[in-house]
This record gives sequence, C-alpha cells and structure tokens, in this order.
Amino acid sequence: MISTGMNLADAVKAARELGCSVGEYPGTGEIRIVIVGKPPLRLNRRRKDAPRILTSLLRQLERGKL
Repeated sequence: MISTGMNLADAVKAARELGCSVGEYPGTGEIRIVIVGKPPLRLNRRRKDAPRILTSLLRQLERGKL
C-alpha cells in the first residue's frame, strides 16, 4: 500500500514495484516515470513537491484509476 509522506527514494522504489519504467538522469536531477498508455511524468528531484506528485500518481495507479 502506498502511504502518504513517502520520501522520493521510497516512491521511486514503489513505482518500480508497480511496473512503472523509471529513468533517472543524474546530471539534471530529472526522473522520468513511464506508465504504459500515459505520457511520461517528468520530475525534478531537487523540488520539494516531487515526492508528493509521484505518491499521488502511485496511489491513483494502485486504486486502478489510471
């Protein structure tokens, strides 16, 4: 179950477990999350709201709304 208040590393790990493709680009700090049939989600790991955005997406995916 995806919980609120996850840090970014835990959220990325959960995304991989749910079958999302995760690409990390260390030079720019960008993370790209790809879900089949959806446009890729691009997050910047330097922003404070990145874990919240990813956690929200994962909760929707877990509930079957995506």
